[in-house]
Amino acid sequence: SNEVLPPPFGPRSSSASPRATSSVTLSSSVRPPATTVTSFRVTSAVMPASLAGACYDRGMTRTLHLIKHGRPRIDPQVAAHDWPLADDALTGLPTLLAALHSRPDLVACSVEPKAHATAQGLAAALGVPLRPMQGLHEQLRYTAPWRPDPAAFEADIRRFFDHPEQVVSGEESARDALTRFSNAVTAVMAAHPQPCVAVVAHGTVISLLAAHLTGRDPWAVWQALPLLGHVTVSWPSQPPQGTSARPGA
Repeated sequence: SNEVLPPPFGPRSSSASPRATSSVTLSSSVRPPATTVTSFRVTSAVMPASLAGACYDRGMTRTLHLIKHGRPRIDPQVAAHDWPLADDALTGLPTLLAALHSRPDLVACSVEPKAHATAQGLAAALGVPLRPMQGLHEQLRYTAPWRPDPAAFEADIRRFFDHPEQVVSGEESARDALTRFSNAVTAVMAAHPQPCVAVVAHGTVISLLAAHLTGRDPWAVWQALPLLGHVTVSWPSQPPQGTSARPGA
């Protein structure tokens, strides 16, 4: 049967909110400076069934850090998916490391250059393995027009979130990007049983998943998530009733 998604992509019950047990704190409702780190936690009680079953030890609580890449070097002649990191993009890495209260045992990442290079720096600083994995890329936007005006770019992102069933910019709807990214994150957690895993990815897809888990407005999450910002999720130690554990559970 089809999964019923919580808000913003599904109906909100007036009798009881599935987010009642979540613990969420955003440091600001506006975009912080690029060197600051935003973090908010999601309890396992709000994890949807589609993201469950990736834990191997039923007595162990696992931690997932979803981390936005560092500042890219912008080239209007090249698709954003292919942008590399700017030369000074990782100057805020020590601040990020200090904010990761559970130390990652492994870093997985999108294969896009800016995310891969961010993950390389993070993994090297931590002294842990690096695992690039498919499916963690940003919303597909190869044909999205270049927007030199930040206000115009943000308007495109707002329309993307406001119309999740439609392809309003690029080649992928918000609904499809969420499904693809959540499946990829589940694969990361299934393939890597370490207690704490970091995934370096992209602002739009991280915001979609965080909103899906908490019922928050994805636009508000996107606005509050800076470069090198992160979302920390307590991954459920066992799948909810009606689902099955991954091999090795």
